[in-house]
Amino acid sequence: MSGMDEAKYKAGSYRARAFSLLEIVTVLAIIAIVSAIAVPRFASAAARYQAEAAARRIVADMKLAQARAYSTSASVEVWFDAIGHTVSIPTITSFDDANAEYVTELSAEPYQAELVDANFAGDTKVIFDIYGQPNADGRVIVKVGQTRATIIVDKATGEIAIR
Repeated sequence: MSGMDEAKYKAGSYRARAFSLLEIVTVLAIIAIVSAIAVPRFASAAARYQAEAAARRIVADMKLAQARAYSTSASVEVWFDAIGHTVSIPTITSFDDANAEYVTELSAEPYQAELVDANFAGDTKVIFDIYGQPNADGRVIVKVGQTRATIIVDKATGEIAIR
């Protein structure tokens, strides 16, 4: 300390600078309010992202089956299991294990989604013919939390899209 600061300190007129309890409580209250607003928004954004990611994966799997049917001139089936929350293509082998069929587990990371419904003219599978056309119109619904994503298959055009 300088000579003048030392004199003030000894005389008792020197105060250390710090935050008061009121200032600290006010800042903590503001942080709590902002957190209360942000956390639910983050949770719903994460659920929306996971539902959309699961839907995009299903579309990619169906387009893989569609392309395989067209390229091999053989029908390819895509099965949807709402109990096990899986999508499987029995005629395509897994990329990870050559002895296993191609299966996407929607309930696993990173999707953590539920397969709510798959309906193709009353069936839980869609069959792509030798031209890559689906055998029926249909829809697949996936859900994460309260967020749902719907995949629509159009028999007339062969289009597979998320709505």
